[in-house]
This record gives sequence, C-alpha cells and structure tokens, in this order.
Amino acid sequence: MEYLKLIRPSRCVLAAAAVLVGALIAGVGLELNLGIGLAAVFLIAAGGFALNDYFDAESDKLNRPNRPVAKGRIGRRSAAAISPFLFALGIALSFIIGFDALVTAAIAIGLLTAYSAALKKTMI
Repeated sequence: MEYLKLIRPSRCVLAAAAVLVGALIAGVGLELNLGIGLAAVFLIAAGGFALNDYFDAESDKLNRPNRPVAKGRIGRRSAAAISPFLFALGIALSFIIGFDALVTAAIAIGLLTAYSAALKKTMI
C-alpha cells in the first residue's frame, strides 16, 4: 500500500488523461499504440513521483509528513531504486511505439530528473 502512495496513481492517471486528450484533439484514433503510450506515461510519471520523494525526503518530513518516505515506511534507497525501474518500463513501452515516442519519453525522464534533483530548488 505504501508503494502505491509513493507513486501517486491518481496523478499518474491524470498525466495519462492529459496525453489522451491531446491525442484525441490531434485526431489520433483509439489504437493500440495510444494505449501503450498512456501506459508509458503512467509509468514515467510514477517514476518521477518516486524520485521526487527521494530528493525531498528531508523537506517532506516538515511539509508533507504523510508521504511514505517522510514517514519512514519506505526508505530513500527503495524510492531511488523503484524510480529507474519504472522509467525503464516506460522507456520499453515507448520503444514499442517508435523512435519519436522513445525520444519524447527520454526527454520527459530527463526533465523529471532535473526538476527533482536541482531545478525545483531554483523556482520561486
């Protein structure tokens, strides 16, 4: 149950829903590749949330004390370990779709990582 809290599935669904809406607006039909893409988005978002909790473990003790890493229910190392696993699954699904999806997924993972590791600290 704590790992589900770590990856924030409702927010992962929202990320996938945003992609679905964008795809439908762009005229993409409901096809297998879209479903695979939505699953990839879900997994990459989940990895991003786990990575965020790894980097924010100390500040979350004060600001978000109910998060699993802040509570000590999941160790920082476990959060750090699950993130690349989820990212890899998302990358694998993106690879099935094609090169453009793979590049997009890699860029998204890079941005999520940069944000959690450093960029968040530069925001006002």
